[in-house]
Amino acid sequence: MSCLADHWRVHPYHDDSILNLRFIDQVTKKPVIDRIFRPADYPSCGDFESNVGEQILLMNDQGFNCYQTLNHLREDFAGKSARDLDIEMVDKILIDVDRAKTDWTPVTKGAQEVPRPASQRELDESLRVAELIQDWLAIRGWPDPNLVLSGNGYHLYYLTDGDATKSDAANTLLRKVFLRALAKKFDNSHSQVDQGVYNNARITKVIGTMARKGQCSEDRPYRQVELLSGPSIIDCVVNDHLRNAIEEICPELLVNLNRSRVRPQSYPTTPETPRAVCRLQQALSFVSADCSYDQWLIVLWSILSTRWNCAQEIAYEWSVSAPHRFDEDEFLFKCDEFDPDHPRQLSLGTVFYLAKAGGWHG
Repeated sequence: MSCLADHWRVHPYHDDSILNLRFIDQVTKKPVIDRIFRPADYPSCGDFESNVGEQILLMNDQGFNCYQTLNHLREDFAGKSARDLDIEMVDKILIDVDRAKTDWTPVTKGAQEVPRPASQRELDESLRVAELIQDWLAIRGWPDPNLVLSGNGYHLYYLTDGDATKSDAANTLLRKVFLRALAKKFDNSHSQVDQGVYNNARITKVIGTMARKGQCSEDRPYRQVELLSGPSIIDCVVNDHLRNAIEEICPELLVNLNRSRVRPQSYPTTPETPRAVCRLQQALSFVSADCSYDQWLIVLWSILSTRWNCAQEIAYEWSVSAPHRFDEDEFLFKCDEFDPDHPRQLSLGTVFYLAKAGGWHG
């Protein structure tokens, strides 16, 4: 579909691609929907784009924000929702500039505080910071990125090549430290670099769709995700681009990075069976999400400790059961921050303990 042409331009697919589309309702909080599409299942690229585009726009019209997994999934992927371990190759470096959380202006609706979309002034400030970052990196040999209005901020997408495409723990850590360095240099009281978009299975908004979040108004409208500019010559970044930027901003981060040990990838320790999933969901119905932030985080990370394909979706559905407390950005940030190899790892036992305290007899 023509209105999604820019999306395919920024996020091209191949015959062996697997697209994980995720539909999230950030206004009325309907359950998250994941769908998988394979171009190889269609007679032609035109049929693929027409069918997928039609479903994207249908879901968008129903109030869902539309996301796609940013990076290339493994050919043997057979799940419902991509995890970091399912990513075969990192296609892009994403830099997300948004208004600072301290600059948000919530509106009170009943007993709830509902965040509102960005104002034009806030967008202008985020664009200024995004362009400062782009110019600073260009002087240091970075190619031009695709610049996208994400709805409430701006995305810079840089294509990767060589060692930067590896989906291993070392590269994940390098991207994390790179974003931390950019934030240290460019964050201000009004705009900030999102430090949580470094993970392999990162999702990003579909270009050409409407981004809806919070309570809109005349001066704070919902906006369409829009490609603003793209490179005239396609070029890529490698890991030395990231390391050199880190070294110039804060070399101590690079020293710590070089000293870090690469941890082995982790795999589920509790089988993801329908019975196990049902038991967890039942237990969570006895644990209120209307709780302290610390307890919410403990439950979130306990759910993620399963490393199930559906773990984040389960955590999301539990978290939004307290909509006046739920913050989509904080949820995604803390999911990305989850460390499956932490020496003091949480487990489902924590959830079951809290559930029994709430009256569960499972």
